[in-house]
Amino acid sequence: MSGHTEGPWKHFIAGPNHWIQAESDGRTVAFIGGKDSLFASHADTPHPLNADLIAAAPELLEALKHLDNAINEPSLGIDIIEASDKARAAIAHAEGVTP
Repeated sequence: MSGHTEGPWKHFIAGPNHWIQAESDGRTVAFIGGKDSLFASHADTPHPLNADLIAAAPELLEALKHLDNAINEPSLGIDIIEASDKARAAIAHAEGVTP
């Protein structure tokens, strides 16, 4: 466990409001509505860890795609070590660690 609320997370929409909730127990991880944004905090999970994970989502997706291409599309010439390093850096970002 890296400290953030364990996934999987689900995205729910009600009108202009969006919630990200833990699938296991329905706890709110994040709420985004209109101009307001609030990251939920529970007794044992401080909100900055969830914020780090949410903020790293685009980087994680890019790194995963890069790694997938390195493994499954050898004709692209992507170095597997480079792809792995990129994935590890994205994981560190998601976990709030400075690589």
